[in-house]
Amino acid sequence: MKGRGFCQDSDSAANRNSHLTGSGFDTLTAEGGPGPQRSIEGWIVLVTGELFGYPLLIKSRRLAYDGRGNAVAKSEEELASAADALGGFVRDLYAEKWAPAVIVARGRDGTISCYLF
Repeated sequence: MKGRGFCQDSDSAANRNSHLTGSGFDTLTAEGGPGPQRSIEGWIVLVTGELFGYPLLIKSRRLAYDGRGNAVAKSEEELASAADALGGFVRDLYAEKWAPAVIVARGRDGTISCYLF
């Protein structure tokens, strides 16, 4: 086992995102198989934005975690500035469809609170 939990054999690479099949996620077919995101450069982000809708999350392929390396484009007009905030289209960027997030927490007394972002 190498990397971040993925074996490096061809079977695991082909089936890495198989859990997404039929799950209702919108995906774009990319080289190497389906995925919930798409590498972008220039005009490809426009097509991705039309398919996924806005807001669109633009992410850096390197060091993008815990909110770092991310920019949000709320419309087609904001795509260039979102990419520029991450170093421009010359960097390895990809786009993800915006998804609401929820945190559910239970207190020691058993009360449950939900936070929708």
